[in-house]
Amino acid sequence: MKRREFLKGMALAGAAAAAGMNGFCPADTAALVVGTGDRGGEQLDTLLRANTFSICAVNADTGEAGVAVASKCLSVGAHVCYAAPGVGAVATQAVINPGYGPDGLALLARGLSADEVVRRLTEQDVTVTPDDERHMKLYTGEQMTEEGTDFFRDKVGGRIVWLTSRIRQLGVVDRAGRAATHNGARIFDWSGSVTGKGFSCQGNLLAGEKVVAAMAEAFQRERARNEHLVRPLLAALEAGDAAGGDKRGKQAAGILVVRDRGHWTGSDRWCDVRVDDHTEPVAELARILRKVGFVK
Repeated sequence: MKRREFLKGMALAGAAAAAGMNGFCPADTAALVVGTGDRGGEQLDTLLRANTFSICAVNADTGEAGVAVASKCLSVGAHVCYAAPGVGAVATQAVINPGYGPDGLALLARGLSADEVVRRLTEQDVTVTPDDERHMKLYTGEQMTEEGTDFFRDKVGGRIVWLTSRIRQLGVVDRAGRAATHNGARIFDWSGSVTGKGFSCQGNLLAGEKVVAAMAEAFQRERARNEHLVRPLLAALEAGDAAGGDKRGKQAAGILVVRDRGHWTGSDRWCDVRVDDHTEPVAELARILRKVGFVK
């Protein structure tokens, strides 16, 4: 049975039979149902959104891993970037699923490929909300408008099953440098990605395809000249920014690079620098990285 038919069957059969309790499991506790709908009874009025451009990268020889991101979104670096040394890197964006980061790293740590991690995360990404005007407005505002394609109604339980992988964007690079991405069918244009050996560039609500193309070119050029990932990741952000970046404008940027006990404190977070609110966040990020010696 195809996944969509299975999910529709769950919705129409009623939540109690499908989840073994009165209604579908809350998003935080279900093995199948994850996302940003109702969390333990908490009603959400907004979705955590990062319309942005980012790059994930791994040095398969050294185990270094990192993510860099920029956006017209406050504190974007705090929400998008996940990496673990010798494991891989994950970027979760568009309408963010916060579970993609830690869950993705856990799957990578088990040795799964980037493709398999993307498949598992997105196949399980379903959100259940009450069938009411407020939640309908919330999700249809993200272009989730087609019943039977974007959502199904559980008429018995009075709830909606949203296929929320359709509003996610995801980039993953595994420890071997294999890269994979997911671009949900309902994320805002321009959206897309470029992958190569050891990296993935992805973005949504961008000025155009030229943004991720410029990022990929700059990263590969600087990677050939640099032992560590900070400079190549910064170069990718600078190139994406110069190519038009987020078409709404600029606000925040960040870089996370992890190495095994790379920081003087013993932490793996060797370089974790963010600019949360600035008129020129990428330029400010570059200034800070040069000031503290990560970039010459």
